[in-house]
Amino acid sequence: MFSEKMEISEFGKIASHQNNQFWINSSSGLLLTEYMESADSLKILRTYQIEKESGKTSDHLIHDIYKDRNGLVWFATMKGLFVLDSKNEAADFINYTHDENLPNSLPSNFVFDIYEDDNQTIWLGTGNGVSRFSIYPPPFQNFSFAKNRTE
Repeated sequence: MFSEKMEISEFGKIASHQNNQFWINSSSGLLLTEYMESADSLKILRTYQIEKESGKTSDHLIHDIYKDRNGLVWFATMKGLFVLDSKNEAADFINYTHDENLPNSLPSNFVFDIYEDDNQTIWLGTGNGVSRFSIYPPPFQNFSFAKNRTE
């Protein structure tokens, strides 16, 4: 049970944040929660709205949530890649999207998966191939695969 009264009808992706804290994607927004073992309940610490569209939250479009080793939280959505510095409570989301005029932008706004390798490189599975993120320009190196054809 949630310790705050909040009307939440749908839940999506859940990911670990730290200790007993979790990110929960919901129809009411993105929730940072903490499991309170003594009360056997989840306490909502913060509610985030990644973006609003026509007055309705689109946070339910989150496919994956990942917290990297530096404390950045990555959100794979149907509206691109969103990144939040979880150590900075005043931080806003950074949104990376596809731009057909920039070859080193995100290859697709449909981001499905996030993976961090042993070198702390972020890899993304998108609707148009795999992308490697770098904090140095250009931010994305994109890889696509041609179908093998046998004739």
